[in-house]
Amino acid sequence: MEKSDFKVTKWEEKAIENETDLFPVHTVEVEYKISGILEGIAYLQYLLYYLEEDVDGQQAEARVSGFFHFKRIYKNREGIFTACENGTFEEGRLNINAQIVNATEQLKGLDGTYKYDFQGKSSELLLDFKLSDQD
Repeated sequence: MEKSDFKVTKWEEKAIENETDLFPVHTVEVEYKISGILEGIAYLQYLLYYLEEDVDGQQAEARVSGFFHFKRIYKNREGIFTACENGTFEEGRLNINAQIVNATEQLKGLDGTYKYDFQGKSSELLLDFKLSDQD
């Protein structure tokens, strides 16, 4: 399993409805700066469904569904890939299943999954990727 570090550089969240007790869904725009075997920027769009009435940022629990759109370099190959993420957000941590759904340019043929790992102040992506040389 390969690893890359990431840092959250943007997190913009807003409720879809003013009546969050009746419809506790928020949209979130996120941006990560990634370094390591993956080098670049990821843009994410999430829907969060809060499982608690009191939404309190990092301590809230929510169901998460969204897309991860990465631009730049993996293993010295330049390109773009998109992955689908589904899971939960609990105590400031993402527990998700993520699967690559499309890749382009020199990353065409990239397939695999990843998950998040949070140890103290570090944030990592744990990658289980395969890159075929097929066009």
